[in-house]
Amino acid sequence: MLKSGVGRVGPRVGAAEDYGPAAVVARRAADRLRAGHLWVYGSDVEALIPLTGAVGVEGGSLVAVMDGRGIPLGTALYSDASQIALRMVSGRVGLTREEYLGEVQKRVAAALALRGELAPASSGDNACRLIFSEA
Repeated sequence: MLKSGVGRVGPRVGAAEDYGPAAVVARRAADRLRAGHLWVYGSDVEALIPLTGAVGVEGGSLVAVMDGRGIPLGTALYSDASQIALRMVSGRVGLTREEYLGEVQKRVAAALALRGELAPASSGDNACRLIFSEA
């Protein structure tokens, strides 16, 4: 097992594969993801699979998420520094960085449009939270 952070043991790093980077999650995490939960704790990440030619998975990487049987669950942002190791960004597997950023742009535009409808700016209401975490 690899050390990640002070005194923390991280998930094992498997052999590099063409489908990497990827993360294999425990059954309980897979069940939570299937139920709509958006996070996976580091303790539930069983293995990290680097892309062929790499030796590890860097924090901030988009990773394919799969259960222990290899069934894909979506794409997540990986953190090697947080207790929340995976934050799901899409139910689609293999999302590229460009596709992810395009999705973020669409979601922010939709949020702004909805806020404009539900709470139009006025002299008494001229501020709102633009983005709330992964919501």
